[in-house]
Amino acid sequence: MKVQPENSQLGHALAGLLAALEAGNGKAVLQYDVVHRWGQDVTEALLSHALIQPASSAHKIECVGCEERCYTDVVLQGQGTDRLRAFVVCEVPHKQDEMGRVPVPLVRLQQWTSDLSMLARFVAGKLGLDANKSEVTKAGVIRLGMLPSPSGRRWASLAPFPLSLEINQQNILMSELLFAMDGEISLDELQIKAMLAKEPEASGKAYTPSTDRRESGKNITQAMYQNWRDAHAELIKEHPNRQKTWYAQKIARLDISQGRDAETIRKRLL
Repeated sequence: MKVQPENSQLGHALAGLLAALEAGNGKAVLQYDVVHRWGQDVTEALLSHALIQPASSAHKIECVGCEERCYTDVVLQGQGTDRLRAFVVCEVPHKQDEMGRVPVPLVRLQQWTSDLSMLARFVAGKLGLDANKSEVTKAGVIRLGMLPSPSGRRWASLAPFPLSLEINQQNILMSELLFAMDGEISLDELQIKAMLAKEPEASGKAYTPSTDRRESGKNITQAMYQNWRDAHAELIKEHPNRQKTWYAQKIARLDISQGRDAETIRKRLL
């Protein structure tokens, strides 16, 4: 019997995935340490929704041999599943004699990927649209298709930054539209209907995307990124010559992380 993931766990993983997509400009690489924290049931749910997919093994990984948490190259030795071994070589000068080679379980090399097109296919399916007919604009917006409304058919589009759905000259963040319930990821149909029911601002005019909410969400997100960068600069002064992953781990423990994981933070540090 299939075990359903708890709504809170699936919702937390979904929020992390959306944040990773936004931080990675529409592409996300999720390493084992992140996905493992979600739990097997949650991972299987995201796979079944085609929101993530398995990727090739990691070539770099966070070393957990000591508190430095260096992000370093993985070395493989041997051949075949029975003889293959992985390890990293300590990069901290004063710890190299003590640490030497640090073994890495092969399972930690697993990775998963996601991108904006996968999210677009999922959202299009939830809206009853044909994802194969979606179009990508020069601005990177994915036009999913047209939905019926009381005032005629209206375009539904997925915008990459901030990650949001645009319908009938309105824009709403995907983090506010997608939610977990009974082990499934659903789209808030009531909000979609409300967006479609709203009267256009001026009949007869060509469709012009509403930017107010998008710009507001973008400004909030950019402010969060700047807080991370400011904290990064202060940490460099206090602890120079550390790897970016080390700083990201520190920032992830602060309130300014807003629940984002270290890998998402690392991608936005300068």
